[in-house]
Amino acid sequence: ALRIEIEEQLRKIAEKNQISTSQTGLIKLAKQLFEAEYLDRNEMAIIQDLSNILNKAVHSQLKDYDSYGWIFAVGIKLMESLHNKSKES
Repeated sequence: ALRIEIEEQLRKIAEKNQISTSQTGLIKLAKQLFEAEYLDRNEMAIIQDLSNILNKAVHSQLKDYDSYGWIFAVGIKLMESLHNKSKES
């Protein structure tokens, strides 16, 4: 669910700033927003880290992962930041 929410917020930011979102995956969209300076370096790094972990979760490959607290803490902060950017005028 977190991955879907991140992608949804990125799409809102992109659409708000007239950046095409057609057939664009999470990382590609994040890179477009980063290059257009709508995401900062820290947000981009977090998205890349979370994307790798969340992709593994989708495929049930997290049996050895033990830092779920980090995912939730960082994910919540990232979502707050992206939500604010999607609402800024």
